[in-house]
Amino acid sequence: MKINTEDLQMLNKKFQGASPDEILMWCSENLSGNLAMMTSFQISGMVILHKMHKLFPELPVYFIDTGYHFPETLEFRDKIIQEFNFNIQTVSSKIPHEEFEKKYGPELYNSNPDLCCQINKIEPQERVMNEAGYHHWISGIRKDQGPSRASHKVFMTDSKGMIRIHPLINWKWDDVWNYLHKNEVPYHSLYKFGYPSIGCAPNVCTTPGNFAGGERSGRWQNSTKTECGLHLQLSSGVNTDISQTS
Repeated sequence: MKINTEDLQMLNKKFQGASPDEILMWCSENLSGNLAMMTSFQISGMVILHKMHKLFPELPVYFIDTGYHFPETLEFRDKIIQEFNFNIQTVSSKIPHEEFEKKYGPELYNSNPDLCCQINKIEPQERVMNEAGYHHWISGIRKDQGPSRASHKVFMTDSKGMIRIHPLINWKWDDVWNYLHKNEVPYHSLYKFGYPSIGCAPNVCTTPGNFAGGERSGRWQNSTKTECGLHLQLSSGVNTDISQTS
């Protein structure tokens, strides 16, 4: 089965109040062979990986290595590969990291964070989506993570025509943590140090947050930037607006 943009409104209506289990079960039964996941191993992604470990253990999983991750992130990725035995593949920019810093300087993330994200996150994601051959991609984003995601739906399409699937879109922060603790699912160690959202390591990209500005309050300090761009330009069906933020 292949979901077309015309199917999105019907699917979103069908799964409007569905549980993550119902959504993931439908995906595993109907999209097997044309389904993959992109994750950075944050808490929502870990819920999905834990659920899919039982439903669809052969699910292809992709992780974008920006070249600026915390060492703890890469260590946690390796831990999950070993414990879950998923087919997890790491992708990165076409420009080797040393060449990137030589060309753009060592702090492009500070001087031009949008360009840094474009080169190190968006381009690798778009490339692997095109080359891997999967049309449907699971992501762990949720509405309560911030205003730019508040209108997102379970099924959406991006500007390249790929289908994005958000099984946890209606879950809250507490729902995620309750699941992790109840099921003893491992999670990134930096959450214990006050990081509500974990991106790249430079302190202009990720800092501990106080939740006053939401779960992503610790990202891109001293900037109006709230998204790297991976989850923008999404539509929930024909004749609907593109969800985006500046």
